[in-house]
Amino acid sequence: MGHVREYAAAVPDRRLTVKRTIADGDAIAVEYDFAGTSAGIMPNLPPKGGPITAPAWCVTGPYSRARFCPA
Repeated sequence: MGHVREYAAAVPDRRLTVKRTIADGDAIAVEYDFAGTSAGIMPNLPPKGGPITAPAWCVTGPYSRARFCPA
């Protein structure tokens, strides 16, 4: 969970826009767009004030861990 906290601090105004959800039994998949403004504290993100946008998805269920991956 440390990486989630790091990205939360790095993009304080982050927005997630859900594009699609799919449920199959106990599993759920969500496709979304991630957007916000860089705080400039992570070297792999744009400099402070730079925009960040990325498509992403998450799949979760009772037998899996949540996974957040670029689409």
